[in-house]
Amino acid sequence: MATLYYKPVKKSRYFNKDKRYSEIDWNDFNVVVQEFRERINVWYIEPIKALQKCGDHSFPVAGLTCLLIDALSQYFPQPMLVGPKPSGHEFKEFIKNYLPRFAEPLPAVITHYRHDSGRSYVLHSLQDVIYHAYRCGILHEAHCTLYAGIYGLNGKRFKFYKAKCTKYANGRKCLTVAIDPHLLFRDTILAFDRFIINLLDPNPVYQPWRDQFKQKFLTAFGIDIENEKP
Repeated sequence: MATLYYKPVKKSRYFNKDKRYSEIDWNDFNVVVQEFRERINVWYIEPIKALQKCGDHSFPVAGLTCLLIDALSQYFPQPMLVGPKPSGHEFKEFIKNYLPRFAEPLPAVITHYRHDSGRSYVLHSLQDVIYHAYRCGILHEAHCTLYAGIYGLNGKRFKFYKAKCTKYANGRKCLTVAIDPHLLFRDTILAFDRFIINLLDPNPVYQPWRDQFKQKFLTAFGIDIENEKP
């Protein structure tokens, strides 16, 4: 059972743009899934689409898409992990399992240095780069790390530059990774649509999906789906 720290005052809070907590039947699983889908659409997907319609806003699209991946990775079922979780484990596993076209091995490893702690990480895969350079770089340092780039690639999801754009401070060559955040967003929407379909599918094979969704929902929103008291 997940540890519960907060409960919403249902009449006083909106769960999404149109519905207060008190207006949703939390004991109807299908209803909850649809209201959750509306919340994600309004908070993440619609704002990103609005940015795409009004000019080249690749940077905020990249940042908001990373936020969306971060959110969804907590609801999707993940493989069991023995021992402590490495930094960004859920985020990287989400990309590996649900956005596989953004989960390629790098042609050369990248050493990622953290300015705040002095620690370094050796990155082996594209999902490593998306987490450390894009997700953490944009959210914590207001830019993607210098070994990364954000722009369209004429239909390509990503491209590697072995010695063109970046070098380490000691002069060594550093691999540069560029991604198209619009294609990352598109793939993420497709994964989210499939997620909703699987949650609503009564096939027992998707019960782990429903169990993970309920557990995360309880800790995030204080709502015990299908067992919620008025």
